[in-house]
Amino acid sequence: MSCNTCNKQFGLFTKEYGCPNCGFCFCGKCLKWSVFVPKLAKTKKVCTSCYEALNNLSKKPVTSHAPAPEALQKRMNALASKGSTASSSETTGTSNGQQVEEIERRLQLLRQDTKELIPVEADIEDRLAKLKGVDVSVYRKAPITVYKDKRSVAEKASDLIKQAQSEVQLDARREESIKKGTQEIEQRLNTLRGVQQPQDKKPVTESKDSIKGLAEPQCEDGETADADVDDVARLIEGEMKAAKRELENLKKDKQLMAELKKLDFREKGENRIEGEGKRDEDIEENEANAVLVQVLDKAKLEDEEMEGEVEKDRRNYHGVSSAMLMQLYAVTIALISTAGTATGNTMKVKTTEQVISQ
Repeated sequence: MSCNTCNKQFGLFTKEYGCPNCGFCFCGKCLKWSVFVPKLAKTKKVCTSCYEALNNLSKKPVTSHAPAPEALQKRMNALASKGSTASSSETTGTSNGQQVEEIERRLQLLRQDTKELIPVEADIEDRLAKLKGVDVSVYRKAPITVYKDKRSVAEKASDLIKQAQSEVQLDARREESIKKGTQEIEQRLNTLRGVQQPQDKKPVTESKDSIKGLAEPQCEDGETADADVDDVARLIEGEMKAAKRELENLKKDKQLMAELKKLDFREKGENRIEGEGKRDEDIEENEANAVLVQVLDKAKLEDEEMEGEVEKDRRNYHGVSSAMLMQLYAVTIALISTAGTATGNTMKVKTTEQVISQ
């Protein structure tokens, strides 16, 4: 830490002091000004900045006196509160009455104004009817969506004719697409059968002519439109009749129907035979698989039995060989012992012979 004015470091020779007014740290040389401090009500040494500030305060004219004692202040406050309550009660009594009268007057004015300003539903309906130029009964009735057709009779007739023309054109296009499909199917059948038939192009031309006639402008009476519609209806009826005749002819042709039935029966028989053959093959395969499984299981069991027998033989061989070795070891030990005893006896005999000879 250092002094705030001279920046000397505090230590043994420079002690740290605090200014009683501002509280900052200073050395003894910087705290050399003695001034009356109002916080502490004593004269103490302060820094230069605090000294200047306190001197400026002392030079100004003193407007405030010393504070009065607490008991006196309490009494003065009680007297002031009593006087204020008495005066306020008198003033509030008069002021409250005036305020209530003003509030009632304002409420009455507001109610009158709102009655005059709030419009009635009938007035609103009248205004809307006048603005739109419509009778008031339209708004007073139940809400219904009304659409007025403002077209003339000629326009309505022309629109109906156009609608009929468009419908006939759509029907004609549909018939053409059906005819084309049927013709293509017939051609394919003929090619498959090896039969060549002349193609009839008359109905197509007739349909084209009918479409052209529909596309041509017509009179307002709609005579041409009715004629075209009749033609289309006739064409449709003719085609339906022709189709029915062909179906009847096919039904009457007994040979063809019999052949078809035979073909169906043959196909069903072949399917049954194929199904039975497949079932037999599946059964044979399942039986063969079962036999193979049994054979493999037997082979596995035989292999396991053979392995068990081989292990048993090995264990017996090892046991026998160990027993034979033990027997041989015992025999060799016995032989060695017998040989030792024999040599000992011979040595004894030699010694006895030598003694006798002496």
